Amino acid sequence: MYEDIKGQWQTDENGDAIMRKVVECHSVNKAMLYDRAMNYFTCNYSDISSVILEKDQVNGIIIGEGVFKRGYHYSSVLKNISVDTQNILIVEVRAGRAKITLTLTQYDESVRGSEPSDVQSLVEN
Repeated sequence: MYEDIKGQWQTDENGDAIMRKVVECHSVNKAMLYDRAMNYFTCNYSDISSVILEKDQVNGIIIGEGVFKRGYHYSSVLKNISVDTQNILIVEVRAGRAKITLTLTQYDESVRGSEPSDVQSLVEN
């Protein structure tokens, strides 16, 4: 899996993980792209831990702040690790393209159980 995402993430001046991507949609106008982006935010940023910070249809910008629940999960017989990540998502649309910037700003790790020390030493080797 690491090879699939290698090189896509950088760090910003605050040390946060950030990914930028431009999506080409040649036959889609700005209004339609803005509506599609708003539909995404409406569906995915509708819980108590998420909020749309800015909606600017004229300039084609939407900014949301939310949480990816269980962005990472590890499970073994004796230990479960789950990581939620707070994020800021910025979508900027123009005719025929959308620029997407995703910043992971905070990580909340939940660990249940533990593994015996001899198991961890085997995993580390």
